[in-house]
Amino acid sequence: MVTTHNDNRKQAEELAEIILNLHRSLLIKLSSKLSNGKISIQQFTLLGFLYHTPNLTMTQLANKMGHTTAAATGLVDRLQDAGLIERTGEAMDRRKKIVRITKSGLSVYEGLKAEMADNVLKIFTAIGSDDQAAWMRIYRYIHKECHTVDNADFYQVQQNKPTLVHTAPAGYAPVSVPSHAASPEAALA
Repeated sequence: MVTTHNDNRKQAEELAEIILNLHRSLLIKLSSKLSNGKISIQQFTLLGFLYHTPNLTMTQLANKMGHTTAAATGLVDRLQDAGLIERTGEAMDRRKKIVRITKSGLSVYEGLKAEMADNVLKIFTAIGSDDQAAWMRIYRYIHKECHTVDNADFYQVQQNKPTLVHTAPAGYAPVSVPSHAASPEAALA
């Protein structure tokens, strides 16, 4: 069976809708937990960056967030006031501020991540081990590609049409998810 550009487009649009719905569902659950602690999604995202990359400068943090330094400063101020992060001057240049997550910030981030893992576990219990493995393989590949999307060789522009030129890394094989797999949204309900 030959797959056409239109078939790929339809599948891409369907997958985009599934991803948006799944993430919206997970974010709504996360949001309700965050609102209890008076932390926004953006602030949680900032905590996540600091959880994975300690000791970021304000400029680095703003770049990771896709914000101006002024906008990131507002988020940092609120998280610092809540005791979840701290800002200190760099040893060589006191004007340069280093931001790091505090023990309280670690606790908040890890607690919310654990709740998210519980939601994913509900989905896992609704699908078989082969589908779990396929899902993990796919998400690991997507995660890797999200981190390489800025590489110049990821897309090759030919005739004004972006074409994927990056090949799957070793250990990542294309998989098909059976149509009988349970709906992730249903598993979260």
